[in-house]
Amino acid sequence: MENCEKTINVSYPDTEPCEIKSSSCVVIPSAISYLGIEQGENVTLVITKLVQSLMNTRSRLKTVELNNSIKVSVSSEQLNNIGTTPIEVIPEPGVGKLIEVRSVFSKITFVSTAFDSNEILLSYKDGSSIWNHTINFLSATETKIETALLTDREIVENKAVQVTGTDSSATGDGTVDIYITYRIVTL
Repeated sequence: MENCEKTINVSYPDTEPCEIKSSSCVVIPSAISYLGIEQGENVTLVITKLVQSLMNTRSRLKTVELNNSIKVSVSSEQLNNIGTTPIEVIPEPGVGKLIEVRSVFSKITFVSTAFDSNEILLSYKDGSSIWNHTINFLSATETKIETALLTDREIVENKAVQVTGTDSSATGDGTVDIYITYRIVTL
């Protein structure tokens, strides 16, 4: 740019003309090319192109399916009944959508008595298994963190995700925090 301190007169409809003075002249050539700005174009046209570019970017971002992360805390009372009383953790996403669970890990906090039931899993509400922990996860006698194992599964449209178990436990007083990363996919 020849003169970074150049004063540019601009006017907008229904307003008085005003002056814009550039104090920093750092212009990225690729941005100029991307926006299709020609040398000598008026400021109004440049601003219009910038706004259109931002609106296009906003539109593209709306279609990106972002990961969601949640933490689910399961009490010892809930764990003692997990085989008969599942806990819904992600609600149905709606018709034409599905929940894709990307990763799961859990922390069991041992208190004084291990659970006698030994399997906790994540499933769709129709019973299709998604992830499960190793066989001895709930019967741990110390606090530990473990990644759940992906099961061979069919992804189901418009079904809630729940924490369930293979059996209910008669004993156990620890708690489990489950960390789930998932995304909602529009079909």
